[in-house]
Amino acid sequence: MERVNTLVGRLRIRHFDFLGRLGRNPNLARVAAEMNMAYSTATKMLQDIEDILGVALFPPQPATDLDHCCGGYDGQTGGPDPVGSTRRS
Repeated sequence: MERVNTLVGRLRIRHFDFLGRLGRNPNLARVAAEMNMAYSTATKMLQDIEDILGVALFPPQPATDLDHCCGGYDGQTGGPDPVGSTRRS
């Protein structure tokens, strides 16, 4: 229990706010914009929190071709396939 108190004592209210927003919307760029901070500041904050806790909260995901050309389209939203619509059979 003492270790938990030490860890929580190192986290600030802004860290908890950040984690709450990131839990509701796991898009770091959007959370940064919501909190009026630069994307680089948000990544640093996440790194600091992970260092304090000693665990990776949001492990990096491998990039896909669609992430690069379509702004993060994940293929699971039910929307139109922006790449497939331009393909010829």
